[in-house]
Amino acid sequence: MRLSSRTALVPVVVAASLGLAACGGSGGDTAEAGQPLNIELATWGSPDHENIASFVPAFAKALDEASDGRITLEHLSGGAIAEDVDMPVAIPAGTVQMGWSTVNGWSGVVPAVKIFDSPALAVTPEQLAEGLSDAAGLGGVLRDKFEEKGARVLAFSDLGAGVIVGKKDIRVPDDLKGEDVRVFSEGGAKIVEAAAGAPASIAFAEVYTALQRGTVDAAHAGLQGVQSQQLQEVTTKGLVPANFFGTTMMGWIANADWWDGLDEADQEIITEAAQEAEQVARKALTEGRQALIDSYGKAGLEVFVLTPEDQEYSAWESLVEPLAEADRKSLDQDAVAALDELVGSS
Repeated sequence: MRLSSRTALVPVVVAASLGLAACGGSGGDTAEAGQPLNIELATWGSPDHENIASFVPAFAKALDEASDGRITLEHLSGGAIAEDVDMPVAIPAGTVQMGWSTVNGWSGVVPAVKIFDSPALAVTPEQLAEGLSDAAGLGGVLRDKFEEKGARVLAFSDLGAGVIVGKKDIRVPDDLKGEDVRVFSEGGAKIVEAAAGAPASIAFAEVYTALQRGTVDAAHAGLQGVQSQQLQEVTTKGLVPANFFGTTMMGWIANADWWDGLDEADQEIITEAAQEAEQVARKALTEGRQALIDSYGKAGLEVFVLTPEDQEYSAWESLVEPLAEADRKSLDQDAVAALDELVGSS
């Protein structure tokens, strides 16, 4: 198995790759069946991120085994080719052949993904995983929307709901009444307002100080973000509010022209390898989330994970229902219909 990695520390090689991409190197040149194929996969941030560290090796291994070493993966890590904010443009343009990207950030290109930030996403992680794996369901609908914009989603990775952390117990919406709460999405702001709290927009890097100084009483952040910013040092209570505040969805997304130029047999190998890696990553992310929650508990941050079985769940449902109904009218109707079908079949 060959899995190489290049970072921004090798500018000459990166520049060459960018030059090739600009000339169509990642575009639609038809590949001959049975020929060696190297896939360039661009990621940003730390290569040690749970999603990258689980998906990339599994993807490389599956490609290697299915092709007898003919298809290799070249990992361009650390934002060497593009950062997350660049992906919605870089992937359709062909500057990036295949990349790891926050799906929520594609809302300006693919409006259907707004469903991931909406209170209307009132499904469990298990239900969402089922829907995204269904070619005729939510996953199929979203993939079609991406293809219309020159991108092909090979796999989804749900990082899961974020967490609201503070110094007071947070279990039901009433616990946010009168509180200043840092949020990072429009949907989150609507929920805090509905709970009679005051949403605040604060840069992620400034959340620690804001909590420490009392600028805000609580903050909504990614579960992994608590660790990276050491928020457990300045908070004692936390709530993972199911998917009422939405979820952070990652995608492993390829340039459509490059994909269409591949031999059909190679497309099948790559698709199956991505699906296999998707399952590996899903398991790792689920286990990693629980490990983080356990570690926060040991550090003094008690985290309550809200589930449909908890009595507090109905209070959030009642609060969010009118917000979700209002959102549903403005969301992509194909995505809404797929979501309804998913909930109805569960």
